[in-house]
Amino acid sequence: MTLNVIVCGEGKSDAGFQIFDKWYLGPVEQYILNASPIELNVSCINFQKLEKRIKIQRFKSDKSKGHGVKAERLARFAKLNNYDIAICYKDCDRNDFNSFYNDMIDGFEKSSTNIVGIPMIPKEMIESWLLADEESFKYLGGIPTKPRLPKKPEDIWGNRREPDCDHPKCYINRVLNQYYIKDKLLDVYHDIASKSRPDELRRKCPISYGRFYEDMQRIKDIIE
Repeated sequence: MTLNVIVCGEGKSDAGFQIFDKWYLGPVEQYILNASPIELNVSCINFQKLEKRIKIQRFKSDKSKGHGVKAERLARFAKLNNYDIAICYKDCDRNDFNSFYNDMIDGFEKSSTNIVGIPMIPKEMIESWLLADEESFKYLGGIPTKPRLPKKPEDIWGNRREPDCDHPKCYINRVLNQYYIKDKLLDVYHDIASKSRPDELRRKCPISYGRFYEDMQRIKDIIE
């Protein structure tokens, strides 16, 4: 049995982007497939497109707050379009992870649907997960050494305007520089995610990926 999933992303570097009818996939889809205990068919939508669909379909007033509003609307959209699972993506950045997570859970619950809703909230952003498994870089020519991957990728941060800082986007740029990669980053992100090991991600990113992985295991309940 294959279940249909809709995931709402934020930008090009996570869930990808659409040009006309073609969706160019980012790393989010691969993390979902790798963490799933069953076969899934994953579709993506960005927040702006979701908002337009909401206006067309005239959803009822939101009952939730904060990031729960996005989760609530996504669940309603999923229900109306015959999806089994709704995954709401949001970078945590330097904000409180549990607050974001609880808001989304509340939004899914207040949507008044039977959709399985799962928050997907990297701490601090998708690059933190991409920096978790050195084995996933081997296809580029070997594990990273200049620099090595951070021991706790969920904790690194810095001023994004300073290339040598530990901001996740700056850090991964320096990692990829050793492979002479400076373009087609979305394709590289997708490939790194596809080769990342869930057990290693759970070990290196226990707060955010660990929670996401546990929530994904609930999908088994749908078919049991």
